[in-house]
Amino acid sequence: MAPAPASAAEPEPAGDPAERACRGIVFPIDLPARLEAVERELILQALAQTNFNRTAAAPLLGLNLRQLRYRIQQLGIREAMDAADRSAVEGEGTS
Repeated sequence: MAPAPASAAEPEPAGDPAERACRGIVFPIDLPARLEAVERELILQALAQTNFNRTAAAPLLGLNLRQLRYRIQQLGIREAMDAADRSAVEGEGTS
């Protein structure tokens, strides 16, 4: 039996995420800076999702805690974490 033809109602495969992320990029680019920005954003998203619990965020990123702490230090994310802590404390005082 031949497979049934794909219907027009079926969505097309989403494609490779890396390919989608690279669409529309005008070269030349600063690859190290771009990779750093993407890594920073992914770490911040994982931290936000876990209420800035690094132990819980690390496996979401495929890292162990030591690796995540190193990346946080290297990328200067500590300031963002401290700001989140300050805003949480300030929010508690207004209740």
